[in-house]
Amino acid sequence: MEEDRKALLTVACVRRMGPVRFRELLARSGSVELLLAELPTAERRDAEQRARHLTRNADRVGATLLLQRDHGYPSALLDLEDPPPFLFSLGCVSHLEMPMVAIVGTREATGYGERIASRFAASLADAGIAVVSGLARGIDTAAHRGVLARSGATVAVLPSGVDLPCPPRHRTIHAEIVARGLVVSEHECGSTPRRGSFPRRNRLIAALGAATIVVEAGHRSGAQLTASLAIGIGRPVGAVPGAIDSPASVGTNALIRDGATPVVCVEDILALIGAPVVRSSAQPATSPAPQPMVADEIGTRLWNRLRRESASLDVLVTEFATSPREILQALTKLEVAGLVRSEASDYAAN
Repeated sequence: MEEDRKALLTVACVRRMGPVRFRELLARSGSVELLLAELPTAERRDAEQRARHLTRNADRVGATLLLQRDHGYPSALLDLEDPPPFLFSLGCVSHLEMPMVAIVGTREATGYGERIASRFAASLADAGIAVVSGLARGIDTAAHRGVLARSGATVAVLPSGVDLPCPPRHRTIHAEIVARGLVVSEHECGSTPRRGSFPRRNRLIAALGAATIVVEAGHRSGAQLTASLAIGIGRPVGAVPGAIDSPASVGTNALIRDGATPVVCVEDILALIGAPVVRSSAQPATSPAPQPMVADEIGTRLWNRLRRESASLDVLVTEFATSPREILQALTKLEVAGLVRSEASDYAAN
């Protein structure tokens, strides 16, 4: 069996192979060994060397390499015309077997958008649904944080290697997702994003999600591209309505105009994917932001600190003399509770 995997990876590593050609070759020939035998000797040796390089890099960072014919490879990706021949993953690979919803949106998110993304993600986690997004700042990060605050399952799809946070300043939440969720990428470990990496990342998000929910999106945004890709492979798309004079809602309002389902509560999302409607402890989007008491000491201290003045994560870590992870966990709980919002690189009390 291991020899079969080695042969499959070698074929995938043939130069100029590409996902579409790889899939076509496998469809025409059921035997990977036959494909290898047909390769010129020099081309085969080059592919074997590249395959060893990919494997060594994955082992170096502790990543799991999933090949297209592996049991754990997500079958949802096969709905794409060009599913990646292999995926790298860091974290809990079993999350790929869960029902998933994609939550995406603009990097220039408003406080409203981040609050709704976090709340929807938390509610989906309560319902046993994994949330997939792209770890970008703004809506993506708010969605990941909402799930982590509920100890749910979240999957971050990167345009870089799984071991390199993108953007780099998201190293703390990247580490937390690796520890408690899953990070995946079709790019080899240690690689940085290239031109075209981001839209290719978006197609994986669209395919992994049983539905794609766009919370906020500007004109011609990456989130709209993800929605378009989802529609192209038969996935339902929902969009959160926004103010008609808000640049962050131009894209979502346009999606609704063009046929996307308006989403105003988590029950709308569950209906899109045909899941049972479960009433969660998270409030629906139309309800005012809750203002509960913060139970733990560090959360209370953080909230009181941010009521006086906004601050960055680095500043808070220094002031509280504790780990970034502990501060981030407390901030995430405060965000889900509606007590704190993130503004660019700072946090502020609502």
